[in-house]
Amino acid sequence: MISRKTTLTLSELYSSIFYTKRKGRGDYNRTLIKITDTYRLYDFLFNEGYDAMFCSIARQDLSGFNSVRPLKDFILGLHTGDSLNYLGDSTRMEQRIILGQKYLLDLTEDILNYCYSELPPEEFKNIDELLKKLVYQLELDGYAYSNSKIFIPEEDILNVEEERSYLKDLYSSLKLSNEIVAFHNLDLSEEHYIAGRWDDAISNSRKFLECILQEIAYQYYSIKKGTVLSKSVYESPSQIRDILLEENLLEIEEKEAFKAIYGLLSHTGSHPYMAQKDQAKLLRQLALTLTQFALLRYQGAI
Repeated sequence: MISRKTTLTLSELYSSIFYTKRKGRGDYNRTLIKITDTYRLYDFLFNEGYDAMFCSIARQDLSGFNSVRPLKDFILGLHTGDSLNYLGDSTRMEQRIILGQKYLLDLTEDILNYCYSELPPEEFKNIDELLKKLVYQLELDGYAYSNSKIFIPEEDILNVEEERSYLKDLYSSLKLSNEIVAFHNLDLSEEHYIAGRWDDAISNSRKFLECILQEIAYQYYSIKKGTVLSKSVYESPSQIRDILLEENLLEIEEKEAFKAIYGLLSHTGSHPYMAQKDQAKLLRQLALTLTQFALLRYQGAI
């Protein structure tokens, strides 16, 4: 699924390409303002084979505005289904969201191909960073862009946005402490991935997992023992795993698995047979999976 963050970047890319300038109205200096170039946008959508109703939105609904905001809002509305209200009562919102995801994938693939093959060099420089950001966010969503196509490397790959939302709801329902700190680490892992800082992305994925295990052990220990963990134990990942094993929140094989993957997350650096960005993405997904495992174990225990 294309995430909200990816959709936002996609909308920024389209509005950075399909625009023109005209003099503002009522302005003493008549400064130039950006508006959607509906003619170019319509030609682009028509050439890429979008249906007539979808193309007509560019020519009709997005024209006559004094900014590029309507174009951004239209693309954002594909994620929520709101931009497909023209389909009428014949489709439910769930169906519109599914169709909106298809449009978002098509729009992403088509604009990437256009940028890499047809955009003039001087224009490409202006959107280069935005383009890289879009590709990296696609990868975090579980997609890969290669040879002019977007594909899913593994059909069962994690839906990161849904996974994050689920983990946060689960964390809150268990009333664990330090939620802001924990999920800030997860946000940082994404931000560093998008910025191409692979080691930092992996490091913050590890910190996210570490924080979750700390809070589970801390809360369970205080409930069962009626006391709190010492600072030295709380800050020791190995001792936290020992406590989870002692309290039957992990079995010995599971503890060893957590230890091994924690070691992978701690040992950052390039591998001779794998790109660093692939390591960062896959290790982040491992951290999310182990976090869910630990939270569900704790939920069952209490």
